[in-house]
Amino acid sequence: MKKLVLLSISFALLVSCGSSTTKKTVQNLASRKYITVVDKKDGFCSAYTEYGHTMIYGKDSIDNYIVYFAKFDNNAGKYENRIIKEKIVRIELDSSLSILKSFITISGGAFCDRNDVRGYNAYFFDEKLNGNSLEQIEVSEQSCDMDDEHKVKRILRLLNIGYNIALSINNTNAGGWYKIVSALEPIQELMNYDVMENDTIYDTIVNKHISKISITTEGLTQFNNLLREKYNSQNTNL
Repeated sequence: MKKLVLLSISFALLVSCGSSTTKKTVQNLASRKYITVVDKKDGFCSAYTEYGHTMIYGKDSIDNYIVYFAKFDNNAGKYENRIIKEKIVRIELDSSLSILKSFITISGGAFCDRNDVRGYNAYFFDEKLNGNSLEQIEVSEQSCDMDDEHKVKRILRLLNIGYNIALSINNTNAGGWYKIVSALEPIQELMNYDVMENDTIYDTIVNKHISKISITTEGLTQFNNLLREKYNSQNTNL
């Protein structure tokens, strides 16, 4: 009889532990956040979250990556079209996704050059298109296996470096750079997101966000070229 009671208690404990483990697993899966990646559409890959983070990216004619990023505010309502123009960032990365080369918004931008393992130099323009430079900007980089890391995670890591550089430039009181900091700040939220791949974008709101970014690509590229010409005319060696 005692043996029977002991066996019953042991079985009850095993069932209890199994149930608890299952609940924890379900809770962990439910609490994880994802950035969904969809392969090329109109020449660009897309990545987005349910919280409004939206990104399109692809390679240009010289094999560098061009990325457009914005965080849409679902509470912006009728003001979203006006507000989002200041939040779209055009970012250029090298072909191996290891170096940030530039980032541009309608408020200004910066051309970057890596000076060592830990730092960057940057030549930047404020909202009045006045140029200036900042050297030895230290940035913290997450250690990772570049071969195993998902492409989007590598892009986010470099965009986060752009955010850190923007903070340093804003600290010099450069005009309008608080807007660029604000546009890049949502990148921080994505650093610990998991990546999930999908074949199609079914969410109509996400498609609208991607469309709004897409129609700005030509204008931001032209502005980037204008700033590049001004930068080259300065004969500044970063």
